[in-house]
Amino acid sequence: MNFKKIVKKYLYKAGYEINRHQDELLHKAVVSIKPDISKKGDALISYIIEPWISKKNPAEYKSHTHFWESAQIAKIFLDMGYAVDAIDYRNRSFIPYKKYSFFVGARTNFERLSFDAKMN
Repeated sequence: MNFKKIVKKYLYKAGYEINRHQDELLHKAVVSIKPDISKKGDALISYIIEPWISKKNPAEYKSHTHFWESAQIAKIFLDMGYAVDAIDYRNRSFIPYKKYSFFVGARTNFERLSFDAKMN
């Protein structure tokens, strides 16, 4: 075990937790993308939104595959004619303002958004 993990472990036992700083604005952002073809409906993705707000190509991210996965999920819906709204999976304030034909998420927001009357 490296020094960093040892320190985090003991601090956690003492009631402290060390986390990376997270940009709160990023967690509240909504990215909307329209298809190039005739629109069939709307899809909501609660995943990673960095591929649309960063200048990097999703394939350039080396730290985790979720950057590519998120972009690919949206691309599939766009290719099928669905407009895509993407929110960060940590976004706890998003309230759907329209009906969605599809909802794809990563671990979070399922229960919270499933009770909203606008979800199909």
